[in-house]
Amino acid sequence: MPAQLFLFYFAVMSALTPPVAVAAYAASAIANANPLQIAVNAVKIAVGAFVVPFAFLFNNALVLQGTPTEIALAFVFAAMGLAFIATATEAFLWRPLHWAKSLWLAGCGLLMLVPDSFIACAAGAGGLLLLAYEFRNKKVNALP
Repeated sequence: MPAQLFLFYFAVMSALTPPVAVAAYAASAIANANPLQIAVNAVKIAVGAFVVPFAFLFNNALVLQGTPTEIALAFVFAAMGLAFIATATEAFLWRPLHWAKSLWLAGCGLLMLVPDSFIACAAGAGGLLLLAYEFRNKKVNALP
């Protein structure tokens, strides 16, 4: 089952990626913009979505095979991991992130997709510590 979902998922994602990028061509017609630039930005925004099929292969709980506890934990860890990856891709969290912090968040996000609960918890703690540090040190710009 995970292998079929892997193939199906990437077939659906082909609408985003160049050279096909059907969704990007439709969006460019609406926005009067360059289709290739829209396709590249769409891939940048959806980079976390390209990791999900690999998580299907390594963690069967994500395809609802396992106990309810395993399935719930896998979903929570995967959602947090994808949030970390998306934040790292944009390199922005209340303010621009240094490249090392983005790399740290991306690594934590990828490790959260590993089916080992200990590794996922450690990666989640590492990512949450960085988020807490950034939240604590954010600078709020007062409006004039």
